[in-house]
Amino acid sequence: EESNDLGLYLDSMVGEGYRSLSGGQRQRVAIARALIRQPSLLLLDEPTAALDSKSERIVVEALLNALKKTKSMLMVTHRLGVIRSLSVNKVIVLERGKVAEMGHPEDLLRTGGIYSQLAQEQGITALDEKEVAR
Repeated sequence: EESNDLGLYLDSMVGEGYRSLSGGQRQRVAIARALIRQPSLLLLDEPTAALDSKSERIVVEALLNALKKTKSMLMVTHRLGVIRSLSVNKVIVLERGKVAEMGHPEDLLRTGGIYSQLAQEQGITALDEKEVAR
């Protein structure tokens, strides 16, 4: 649907290796291809890393829709706003290859640990208890 935003259509030729597309466009195409398959487990590595704010919102909306059809999603991301947007129920924080923290994102925000520090650097604060719907 959003491919028109790229100036492309579903039957557009983009060339071998998607060379005619920007990094963000290639990333959006790769995510769309993964979502079309409706996998039971969706694995994503920094799905919004190469995207501008508008494209990030589009991808997050697509991921929210995918979560309705996908049983599980495992995502690596440094953008903690994406975690909140997707209403993630469990975060695992790794440090030097080992689990440093694990829990609900809102709980981790209150601990003062690694996740909380990263969130603070990104301007993310804990929600009030009544705002947290688990």
